[in-house]
Amino acid sequence: MSFRLLVCLPTYNEEDSIVLMIDQLRSTGYDFVVCDGFSKDDTAALAKAQGVEILARKHKGKGWAIRAGLDYAQANGYSHMATIDCDNTYRVDDIKRLADCAENGQYDLVVGERPFECIAWHRRIANQWISWYTNLLWRSGTRDIVSGLRIYRVEFYVNTLKANSFDLEPRSLALACKKGWRYTSLPIAYGERLGKSKANLVELLRIMWGASHEKFTK
Repeated sequence: MSFRLLVCLPTYNEEDSIVLMIDQLRSTGYDFVVCDGFSKDDTAALAKAQGVEILARKHKGKGWAIRAGLDYAQANGYSHMATIDCDNTYRVDDIKRLADCAENGQYDLVVGERPFECIAWHRRIANQWISWYTNLLWRSGTRDIVSGLRIYRVEFYVNTLKANSFDLEPRSLALACKKGWRYTSLPIAYGERLGKSKANLVELLRIMWGASHEKFTK
């Protein structure tokens, strides 16, 4: 299959940034969809008013959003799927850099590596701990395990990624290590978010569990 990219934008209560992100994604020329997770604000209505296709998740959780995106990508003939968070922290221009890397290097997973100095100190500590722990288990050498900007090879991940929430990032890397898939990371830009962060202690524990789960299952 020739290289063909879909961008999946997972959302949950992102009314402060959804229109801006849609405008930015349109400028890339890539096809994209919004996968909304039962938002309680006007996120879905704003996206629909922009004429964007909205995918429904089976349940709440970022992992379910990415899995819905992968199903859609496979059904519509896309070879790869990019994900980007809807908080305006990532730059859409970096999608092309990661896409070119995936296509030219024939990678199955490409992770955008954020500059940690641009991340709030408490989140930076959590991210570094997660990355240390995941690399202890998998020796991946990847510096930023939980980056929300990445590209997946659809045929590899569509039936293997079983993450439900924020555990999807470490689990997707763990799968690549476990199955011998080709993966790499590239430095990307990172800025201040719009809206409220969804990260909390429960999600941190889910991420840690995600890093471990693939290690101890077939």
